[in-house]
Amino acid sequence: MESSGEMVAFPLLTTPIESNYRACTIPYRFPSDNPKNPTPTELAWIDLFLNSIPSFRKRAESDETVPDAHIKAEKFAQRYTEILEDFKKDPESHGGPPDCILLCRIRDQILREVGFRDIFKKVKDEENTKAISLFEDVVRLNDAIEDGAKRVENLVRGIFAGNIFDLGSAQVSYALSWKSLLEVNEGYQVLGLVDLDKYGVLSPRSNGGLGGLSQGFLCQFHVAFGLS
Repeated sequence: MESSGEMVAFPLLTTPIESNYRACTIPYRFPSDNPKNPTPTELAWIDLFLNSIPSFRKRAESDETVPDAHIKAEKFAQRYTEILEDFKKDPESHGGPPDCILLCRIRDQILREVGFRDIFKKVKDEENTKAISLFEDVVRLNDAIEDGAKRVENLVRGIFAGNIFDLGSAQVSYALSWKSLLEVNEGYQVLGLVDLDKYGVLSPRSNGGLGGLSQGFLCQFHVAFGLS
């Protein structure tokens, strides 16, 4: 559902927003990194998006609102793959260096250019219908919590649950399984907190953004995902 209302800045953000707000806080690279070579964190994100292409292509192929969807989906996959591989050769190409926002923006732009408006519209409509049917009861249950702090906590838990659900139930189940431990190192690389050498040895990455908090952050990451 699109809104015709006026867009306004979120009032709790420090102004001027243009110079104080950063949507991407993951340390993809540091001043000491060679601008012509992708960093381990950038490569981890590029590979993450490369691995997602088959699922996006399959979703696009099933879009019944687009003529010749299978042909256009293949064009999307080829074009996006080429751009991601270009980033590996030259991180400054295509408006880089790459971060999550840029990679998403380029992906969505290519989908629109080949003829897709929203490949997830069908699943959004289905999930929205289910969610709206439950909304009234959820609000009633939350209002019934007498303690104000616990009521807010319940709302925050619901927000987090909604964001985790957006990952997909299969991915969440896997993340909470023992098998996911094998991929935690790769997850840390995506977050830009560690480096993994050619022998598979893990070492904390000097992180100016986190200062001395990187080790504590790793511990919290373990606890948050039930990995400790």
